[in-house]
Amino acid sequence: MADPITIEQLGSLPRLTDFSSLQNGDGLFFAGNDWLSGLIEDVTGSIFSHVGIAAQLEGIWCVVHAFSPFVHSLPLTRVLQNWQNTGKSYPGSIAIARWNTMTPTQAVMAISVGVSQFGVAYSDMDVVKDSMREAGFPIAPESPDGKSWDCSLLFAAEYFAVGCAIPPNIKGFTAPGDCWAPAQMQPVRTLLLNP
Repeated sequence: MADPITIEQLGSLPRLTDFSSLQNGDGLFFAGNDWLSGLIEDVTGSIFSHVGIAAQLEGIWCVVHAFSPFVHSLPLTRVLQNWQNTGKSYPGSIAIARWNTMTPTQAVMAISVGVSQFGVAYSDMDVVKDSMREAGFPIAPESPDGKSWDCSLLFAAEYFAVGCAIPPNIKGFTAPGDCWAPAQMQPVRTLLLNP
């Protein structure tokens, strides 16, 4: 299992200054500064509250992710310059990690899993339920049925489809920090650092 990382350690990773070293299939791990991010980070014991997969779609670097209101792609330039139409960057930090055995062909296949889910609902309640499960509330684990996704389940499904297994945690669900945890997931760079 990869070592957990702190915000301070995140700051020691080399900073990505352009997208030239980004690769299809890289994991984009978000450590947010808002209340929901804080809840997820607190109850999961991880600095990460969101995860998506890097994809070059029609020549534009994007994050493919499950985020309100549905699974979609978002250009990384928007993440860095106009998050949710605020005119500001994402309120937090973003780390890039790479599965060390994933081939370029596997990366494209993993991305295609996410793209095939475009328009499927994102469930805020799944995130809250996962957080409550982690805090010890007796809420049964759920399986994705194609009707809604949370970010971690989608990411794990994308990777699982190409033989890169991200197991659920001991509580029976997958959180963003669990996607960071496999030893094959190696930290590469930071994309944004706003602790």
